[in-house]
Amino acid sequence: MKNLLIAILFVSFSSLSIAQTVSYTPVNEANLFETKEKSTEAKLKEEKAKLEAAIMSQMHTKIAQQQLQKYLAEHLVYTETLKANCIEDNVVLVISLDEKGQVVETAFKDKVHPEVSKQILSAIKEAKNISINNNNYKGQQQIEIPVTFSLR
Repeated sequence: MKNLLIAILFVSFSSLSIAQTVSYTPVNEANLFETKEKSTEAKLKEEKAKLEAAIMSQMHTKIAQQQLQKYLAEHLVYTETLKANCIEDNVVLVISLDEKGQVVETAFKDKVHPEVSKQILSAIKEAKNISINNNNYKGQQQIEIPVTFSLR
């Protein structure tokens, strides 16, 4: 019985000392800290890149809207037909741009008087691409441009 008790105690202490040796390894703790630090740093860089891309997209979209509004204001013609028939209209032009900032498609958000539509589409066909960062447009692919035709 005494031998059995000594054997059980010996096995228990051996298991305990092995478990403590395996659980405490300073190298693993240092590696774990480095891994967490690198992971956090990578996440921060990724978040920063996403934020910068979002800001650039907003800026490019705003610039594109401003340039197209200015272009339309300078090139739209209020024809004699529109004047004679007292045709006025407020429309929203939906313009699709490619990655170079070129107009690739146009549509109207709502129903538009045919003569107004003709004038707007004629003017926008002549529009050049948006001038941003060497024709590297990063804004929204579709933008809305409000256009007002008024006798005033």
